[in-house]
Amino acid sequence: MTSPTNAAVDALHAIATNGAADTEALRPFADAGVDAGFRLQLAVLDRWLADGEEVGGWKVGLTSRTARDSMGKDVRPPGYVLASRVLSSGASLPAVANVRLEPEIGIVLGRDITGEITVGQAKAAVASVAPAFEINALRLPSTESAAARVGNALNNWGVVFGSPVDPGAIDLAALSVTLTGPDGPLATGRSGADMIDDPYLSLTRLAATLARNGRGLTAGQHIITGSLTDAVPVSKSGHYEADFGALGTVTLDI
Repeated sequence: MTSPTNAAVDALHAIATNGAADTEALRPFADAGVDAGFRLQLAVLDRWLADGEEVGGWKVGLTSRTARDSMGKDVRPPGYVLASRVLSSGASLPAVANVRLEPEIGIVLGRDITGEITVGQAKAAVASVAPAFEINALRLPSTESAAARVGNALNNWGVVFGSPVDPGAIDLAALSVTLTGPDGPLATGRSGADMIDDPYLSLTRLAATLARNGRGLTAGQHIITGSLTDAVPVSKSGHYEADFGALGTVTLDI
């Protein structure tokens, strides 16, 4: 007989692969919480790795606006990003259902991180920062349990990164962004402590969570640290661009 954990991992892998949202197998984890959800997520990731995928990076979830602390005080669950879904600015997105875009501050690591680190160590480990998009595919609604949502990598499909910028050349707490689509402006936002967690603090939280689960970060991985605007549903094909001012722009054709 398949165990509840294996059945849940099977369901989450199917959801991540083809969007099939058969959530009955997730019911035993309705009250399991974030930590159990992350263990499910890592088991799904291991399925991807067994199929030949690689880890391209991570997202740090629930870092901005009203999402902060929504799963508990200072709880910032990660989500894996597959290497095949780390796209460069100007890319075209294949057919993905229920897409939402989030303009985010991106980080590229310059060294491995194998345990918990300080904010200063986090800064020293960053090779570059960049304007980025998170591509979310709304596979599970927010009404699902915390364990299910975290197990589903918080709906991440992939990321888009613009040109790298020297981390020492820009104040990440003083950015503004305008997101435009085929018909004009869609959203505006800004960074700053009242809007979003410090990206380097988010990196320390990511490293700590991975360390508790026997994992680490690798040089070259791409990290996204939270959206500067609300998630924007994509209802029309065309050209999408987020202009972060001094940080630069990132574009995606859908």
